[in-house]
Amino acid sequence: MMPASGGRRPGSIASRRTARRWFGRGPGLKACAPSSRAPGRMSSRPTSSCSVRSPEPRRRGCRPRHWSTAPGSTGRRRAHFLPSQGLLGRLRAAPFNALFEYRYRRDGLPPLNAARRSVGLPPLRSTFEQFDRAERVLLLSSAAFDMPPRPLPENVRYVGAPVERAPNTAWRPPWSADDPRPLVLVGLSTLRQGQGPVMQRVIEALGALPVRALVTLGPSLDRSDFVAPPNTVIEAFVPHDVVMPLADVMVTQCGLGTLAKALAFGLPLVCIPLLADQPGNAALVVARGAGVRLSSRARPHEIARAIMRVLGEARFREAARQLSSQISREDGALNAAVELERLADRTSAGRAVTP
Repeated sequence: MMPASGGRRPGSIASRRTARRWFGRGPGLKACAPSSRAPGRMSSRPTSSCSVRSPEPRRRGCRPRHWSTAPGSTGRRRAHFLPSQGLLGRLRAAPFNALFEYRYRRDGLPPLNAARRSVGLPPLRSTFEQFDRAERVLLLSSAAFDMPPRPLPENVRYVGAPVERAPNTAWRPPWSADDPRPLVLVGLSTLRQGQGPVMQRVIEALGALPVRALVTLGPSLDRSDFVAPPNTVIEAFVPHDVVMPLADVMVTQCGLGTLAKALAFGLPLVCIPLLADQPGNAALVVARGAGVRLSSRARPHEIARAIMRVLGEARFREAARQLSSQISREDGALNAAVELERLADRTSAGRAVTP
C-alpha cells in the first residue's frame, strides 16, 4: 500500500470548488479502478458518486432552461440545463450546484461509505472523493459529443459509447422504394418509463404530417393500445440498425444507447426526455446542434412542428453527420477493455494501488 502524501483536506473549500466543476446530468458512464493516490488529495476530477452512471463534465455557468430559452428548445419550458458560459450563468447556476452537492452528500455518502467499510476501505468525507481515488475513470461517451473540461484530468479517459449491433434481420420497409416522403423513426425506450402517453401524442402528431413513420414500441407498451394512422407502421420491435440508415429523423427519449447509435448513423433527433440522464443527453444534442428538445408534456402540434423543423433545416443533419464522423469510429467496449488491461498490466508489474 502506498504511503499517504500531502494534499487538500477532504471536504475543504477547495474540494467543494472541484465538485462544482462537474454537474451530474450527462450521458456518460464510468468505471472506477483503484488508485494509489493518497486519501484526501483533491484535484480536477469528475465529481459524482461512484455509481454506474457518471456525470458529463459541466461547463461553468450551466443555466436552467426556465431562465433562458435555447435555440434548439421548443414546446413548454422546464428546468433543464444547457451548457453556457459567463458570470450571469454561473450566478444563476450556483443554487442548483449547492443543492446538487448537498443531495449527494446527504443521500449518496452513507451507502457509499457502507460499501467501502464492507470491503475494508476507509470512509470518505464526500462522494466526490471517489473520483480522486480512482486510478481510471472511464467515460462511456464520446468526447466529440460530451463537453469535457480543459484540461482533462489525467485519470479520466473517454472511451466512446458501447453500441451493440443487431444481427442481420429480414425486416423490410413496407413502403415502395420510390416513396418520396421522409422517414421518421420513433423509439421511446424498451423499459417502463411512463412513455405511453407521450407515445400516443407522437403517433397523433405523425398522422398529420406528410411523412412515413415507423414506431417501435418495445416490450413495455402494448400494441393494442395504439391506433396507427395511414402513414405510420407500429411494430413491437425492429432493430434500429436496420432502419437508421434509411431514416431522416428520429424521435427519441434520449437514452444513451439509442442516442449513441443514432448519432453514429448521422441521424438528427427530436428529443423528448423522460427521466434520469435523458434531460442532460438532450441538452447536449441541442448544444451540438444535432436536434431539438421538447418537454414530455408537449402537445401533438408541438411535436409535429419540431419534426418538420428538423426535417426542413439542413443544419441539424449536417451537425449530426459531423458527430457521426467521429462517433462511428469509436468502439466503447473495446476501448474500455484496453484501458482496463493496461491498468492490470501496470498493477501486476508491481505497482500497488489503494482505492
